Amino acid sequence: MGLVRMLNIGKGLTFNPDARTKKSLDAAAEEAHQWMMEGFLNGGPLLWPQSSQTWHYILDLTLARGSKLTFIEPGKALRYDERGYAWFAMFGPPVPPPPQLYIKAVQTKDGARLDGSNTYRLRVPTNVPAKNFWAVDVYDATTGTFIRESPVVGIDSYNEKLKKNADGTVDMYFAPRAPAGQENNWVLTREGKPFFLMFRFYGPEARAIDGTWVLNDIELAK
Repeated sequence: MGLVRMLNIGKGLTFNPDARTKKSLDAAAEEAHQWMMEGFLNGGPLLWPQSSQTWHYILDLTLARGSKLTFIEPGKALRYDERGYAWFAMFGPPVPPPPQLYIKAVQTKDGARLDGSNTYRLRVPTNVPAKNFWAVDVYDATTGTFIRESPVVGIDSYNEKLKKNADGTVDMYFAPRAPAGQENNWVLTREGKPFFLMFRFYGPEARAIDGTWVLNDIELAK
């Protein structure tokens, strides 16, 4: 509050920035957004650290739960960076207990950031531990939003056109163009633009957490 008061934002003050200040604030807003976006992408522990190097929680659940989403550790610290990244991602508080589990993939298991110019494959195993349904969505990693004008931003297990393999697994593709014959299992990415995935379990079962079921790493399609 002290910082914004320096800008004449506060009780009894009038906020009326001049052109130079407006320019500085515009630049600061853009920098803050990039900072939050990068903090969100890099944050959150691995869900299955023994089996997958791709899928992360969207925030530090231990810290979030232990502090009741205040991100204050009594007698230690106010984890304001982590709080900022978490609230940037959530937009609002989840209703406990959460009826869904969201996990994110920002890079391949080799540590390469997902690039919209490439073609990636995600093989979803059978018997996904979701009581209701599962879904996977693509987000622009520079804005945190869905990709503008994409014909489809994600696919879920309710989709009757979803193509399954003979063993019941499902191959999902993320690329600027659909691989031949995989149009119903494809989500668009933008060439030259970074992106990330969000896999959602609606009605997650214990197997989604305890490692008895593991989602495969995303990989470059051959």
